[in-house]
Amino acid sequence: MDILQYPYVHVLVPILIAACINANINVKMNYRVSNNRFLPPGYVIGIIWIVLFGLLGYINYILYKEQKLVGYFLIILLLFLYISYPYITRKYSNKKYMDFMNRLSLIITIFISIYIFKISKKAFYFMIPVLLWLMYVNLV
Repeated sequence: MDILQYPYVHVLVPILIAACINANINVKMNYRVSNNRFLPPGYVIGIIWIVLFGLLGYINYILYKEQKLVGYFLIILLLFLYISYPYITRKYSNKKYMDFMNRLSLIITIFISIYIFKISKKAFYFMIPVLLWLMYVNLV
């Protein structure tokens, strides 16, 4: 029995990971996102990322069902990038470094989104909120 054939596995696992990361950030790291007044409070950003992780999980499910395994693994790569981001930027809490990481995340996501667009337009449409959020964060 292939457990990956069920969409809830692809969606719930990233959501649970995002929820655990948010709990770790808020409880153990006492992490303040930014003093930027254009960014929402940290808990709202955490909720946004939980939703985005769910969307990335659903994209993963679509690519898995369409047997687009390169895209499937690229989404997993994005998830690992987004999971590691708060820990990397916390270690080097330098504004220039955080801006660099924001831009790098956006650039990598754009390239992966272009690839996904070429192989599955249906999966790409679920990528749009991720792109919009990363563009917003890079602008403010």
